[in-house]
Amino acid sequence: MIGVDWLTGTEPEDAASRNNSFDPLYGTNHKFYGYMDYFYVGNPHGQSGLNSGLIDVYARALYKTGQKATLEAWFHELNVPVTVRNDQGEAVTSTLGAEVDLVWIWRPRKEVVLHLGYSHMFATESLHLLKQVSNPHQFQGWGWAMLTIRPGYLLKGAE
Repeated sequence: MIGVDWLTGTEPEDAASRNNSFDPLYGTNHKFYGYMDYFYVGNPHGQSGLNSGLIDVYARALYKTGQKATLEAWFHELNVPVTVRNDQGEAVTSTLGAEVDLVWIWRPRKEVVLHLGYSHMFATESLHLLKQVSNPHQFQGWGWAMLTIRPGYLLKGAE
C-alpha cells in the first residue's frame, strides 16, 4: 500500500493575520504519521506559534515470516507544505526526514498475539528547527513489545 496524507500549515509570515493549519483534533496520530509520534502528539511542529502542516508520503508492506507470523514494514517520507526558516531567517529544506517502522506479529493461538516493534527517525535540521530542539541526539530510535491475550472463555459466561 502506498499513499499520501497532506495537512495544510501556516507560513511563518502569515501567522499574525490568518491560520491555515489543519489540526486533527482526535488521537489518530500514532495510526497515521509513524509510530514515533513526532507529529500532532504532545508538542507542536511549527514556527510563529502555528502548526506547519505535514506531507506524509508512505509505503506499507506485509511479509509472511512463518505460518503464524508476519512482518509489517512502514516507510514515511515527511515534509511540510510551508517555508521553514533557520535562526537567520533563511529558507531551508521543507524535508523533515524519514521514518522506518518495523513490527513483527506472532499469533501462536487465536487468543494470543505478540507484537515486537522498532522505529527509527532519520531527522533533518528542519525537523529540529520546527521542534525547537537546539542540541538533538543523533540516534533517534525506539523499540517496544506488546502482548495481547483475549480469553474468550471469560466472555462466554456473559452471553
